[in-house]
Amino acid sequence: MNYDLEKLKKSIIYVTRMANGNNPVNNHLVENNEIFSNPNFIRCMYFIKDILEDIYKNKGLVTKSKNKNIIKAPFPLKILKNFKYKEDCSLTIFIRQINELTNDLDVETIKRNNILNWLIRNKYLEKGTLEGFNKECTIVTKFGESIGIYNKMKTKIEGGTYLAVLYNKDAQEFIINNM
Repeated sequence: MNYDLEKLKKSIIYVTRMANGNNPVNNHLVENNEIFSNPNFIRCMYFIKDILEDIYKNKGLVTKSKNKNIIKAPFPLKILKNFKYKEDCSLTIFIRQINELTNDLDVETIKRNNILNWLIRNKYLEKGTLEGFNKECTIVTKFGESIGIYNKMKTKIEGGTYLAVLYNKDAQEFIINNM
């Protein structure tokens, strides 16, 4: 959503005046007014002023906050019943498909690393090095293969190969059923 910057600027001025105990229109001190001298009202006005200033600094655009202090509702697990398998894919793509189920909701998203770490802790995957690779990679264990996770060599667009971890329909359903 995008707001009119002039209206925002005027609103910031009015809210600042009220927070300072002044009449918002003429900026004269309002004497003996319980509302303007109430500490809760003053804190509220400064809070509103800060929000309006953030919107103004963002050129009137309101975006989803990256503020880690904002507490969102937990991911609604019941929504997982709407998940539809599309194709064998990486964990990143699979998690993105799960999180797309909540596009219209302001809730926490499922984090890829949480699922990855759970799979490693439960011995479906392990970190290690394979012959021919100079760096650590994720390797599917026999236990992981039994639920439908598998490794596949892939070629990068810019050249070179890497070991991909892919999740088939059974693996995706297994993960969803264990969330």
